[in-house]
Amino acid sequence: MNFNNLLREIKETIIPFFRNKRINLQIDSEKQIYIKADYNRLKQVFINILKNSCEALGKKGIISIKAYTSNSKLIINIKDNGNGMSKETIENIFTPFYSKKLDGTGLGLCLSKEIIENHGGSIKYNSVLHKYTLVKIILPIN
Repeated sequence: MNFNNLLREIKETIIPFFRNKRINLQIDSEKQIYIKADYNRLKQVFINILKNSCEALGKKGIISIKAYTSNSKLIINIKDNGNGMSKETIENIFTPFYSKKLDGTGLGLCLSKEIIENHGGSIKYNSVLHKYTLVKIILPIN
């Protein structure tokens, strides 16, 4: 699949949520990235992550996606300038039914991790309270 087509479709899907909060989505990706993957499952993962970022941001927030290849891997960094997360939240972020949101199920990131790992990849969160959250996804290029 063409990864950049996926990024374009995700942007079109998520932009209405961003407009209400005046969030700026920046995408920086290599021109030609092809991977062997389930398009719809990856779309589900990225929309979930971006929706979470959107909810963590105030007005005029910034979310950036940087995608590039290195050593037969696709590396995707998704960073926001939101509230960040505590160490406890980071440690439990993939735990089923763990959520800090009033209306959260605690299943979105658990399922996202499973989807990424089923593709032979990894997902990791890094965050600093009151500064940013960074999601790093690594997928093999087959």
